Amino acid sequence: MSDENMQIKEISVSSQIDRQNFIGTIFENPKKGTMTVTRISKDAIYFISGKSTLSLSLNIIDETYKAFKRNLCSCNDLKRYKPDIYSSKEGGNDENCLFFFHVLNALNLINGDIGGKGKRKSPYFAHIK
Repeated sequence: MSDENMQIKEISVSSQIDRQNFIGTIFENPKKGTMTVTRISKDAIYFISGKSTLSLSLNIIDETYKAFKRNLCSCNDLKRYKPDIYSSKEGGNDENCLFFFHVLNALNLINGDIGGKGKRKSPYFAHIK
């Protein structure tokens, strides 16, 4: 069998989210209490953090996962990678960083736990599978 035939087609993170019933899932958010998934559309996953309703594009989740797969990734890395998504200072939202890590963790796509304290000198981080 050729190498081409032996390659397993990679499943996107977003397709795994679609198969899981994430609606109602509650993730811990040390700064604002919790993050609760409220809805999943064909394009995005919506969640409440504190009093804000936020969303993260499924395409962005897939792109970000592929960019950091098999690496240690911190919120600072995410903010440099896509500041318009992951940085409140650049038109995105800092909460998207922790939410991204929680989604990967729920899908068993990180090694160990989410680390860090969510502060400048101790940002959240994860070892992405």
